[in-house]
Amino acid sequence: MTPARYAETIRSLDSTLRKIFDAVPTTQAWNVHEIRGELNRVGKRLEMGMIVGCLNSLKKDGLIKEPDPGHFRRAMEPTPPAQEPNMTKPSKPADPLDELTQLSQDLFEMSDKIENIVKTIRAKLAEVEQQSEKFKQFQALLKGMT
Repeated sequence: MTPARYAETIRSLDSTLRKIFDAVPTTQAWNVHEIRGELNRVGKRLEMGMIVGCLNSLKKDGLIKEPDPGHFRRAMEPTPPAQEPNMTKPSKPADPLDELTQLSQDLFEMSDKIENIVKTIRAKLAEVEQQSEKFKQFQALLKGMT
């Protein structure tokens, strides 16, 4: 798995999977009860079946490993291969058309990056909106009780 793929996979996790992923240690292998204890410590109460299912999903995605049966730890984040430093200076395009071509390629790359950022922000906004709706329902319920 490439570092970019690893980062994208983590970014695409829903909130429950992300909390379980965050509760899994990187150096030691914990059993499900220890992971559940960590989740309870940070205020996330989940059923054991939900935790086991999420752990299996994270394992299938390659984000965690199961070195011993029933014991989980995070998979190490992949590092990009070392590249030899490029000692030559990039040459300037001699032709203005070549310059425009290079600029247009740079713009396409930046637009892809901007699009990915927009998708991430939209996902976070949707999550916040969902939580806000739950809070409003809870407020209405409390007002109805008084």
